[in-house]
Amino acid sequence: MLLLWIYPMNLLRFVVIDFFVADCSEAILPQVLPSGVLYDLVSCQFALHYAFESIAQARRILSNISSLLQENGFFIATIPNAYELLRRATEALNKHVEKQVSESDIKEIKFGNPVYSVTFPKASFSISRTTTQTEDAVELTFPLFGAKYNFFLDGVVNCPEFVVYPPLLDRLAADYGLVPVHEPISFANNFYSTLRSRSSPQDPKDLLKRMEALEPWHKSNNYPCSNDDEYIHLIDHQNSLRNNSCSYGTLSKSDWEVTSMYSLLAYKKKNE
Repeated sequence: MLLLWIYPMNLLRFVVIDFFVADCSEAILPQVLPSGVLYDLVSCQFALHYAFESIAQARRILSNISSLLQENGFFIATIPNAYELLRRATEALNKHVEKQVSESDIKEIKFGNPVYSVTFPKASFSISRTTTQTEDAVELTFPLFGAKYNFFLDGVVNCPEFVVYPPLLDRLAADYGLVPVHEPISFANNFYSTLRSRSSPQDPKDLLKRMEALEPWHKSNNYPCSNDDEYIHLIDHQNSLRNNSCSYGTLSKSDWEVTSMYSLLAYKKKNE
């Protein structure tokens, strides 16, 4: 689905929004979008990685994005952090190795917590072993395209996704006049720094409250700490305060692990 914000009439009251349903990793037919209309911003949230099943799909979606942008327009996206996926997958693999499981017997690599899980099938990776004078280590390798894994998020999604390597994305995007504005930014780090920032006239905590994005917690009623391990960060913080009667908004450890798995991207359409 492509969401376009078009023609703001009065920013204090409303904007007109048109919805067009299309597979953006395929050619967008002229009857789907108005011809000749260019945009200042294209936003692709939690979806770009689905196009990296093949190089043809990846190129097509980037071509579509570029063709819709005006010069100096921006493309922004949120995708899973490939390096974080690899790090967690390697940790899961090492647990198999520690249990002396034969590499040929490893049919999948799975990691997660009660909220989410990521499962790489055997067809999506290869295992190699490196030996030095000091250590014997195993290494995971994934293909550039079609590195499929199944992503499960409790109550939200359960479907296949594909790894997106930032250097590969940069290289492909450059072919369509899209240059990175900044290196990928950790979603979790940006979340934290934004909350602490006072550069915006609007307090970001107000937005979080309106979205009900955080869990309410008050020590007096011990909610939502049904599992103290999930909220030990908050308990430790509150125990360090003289006045521990305050209410807080928080995320569980499991929710934070999901949040920290994503990266923010931004590209600019260069002048031709």
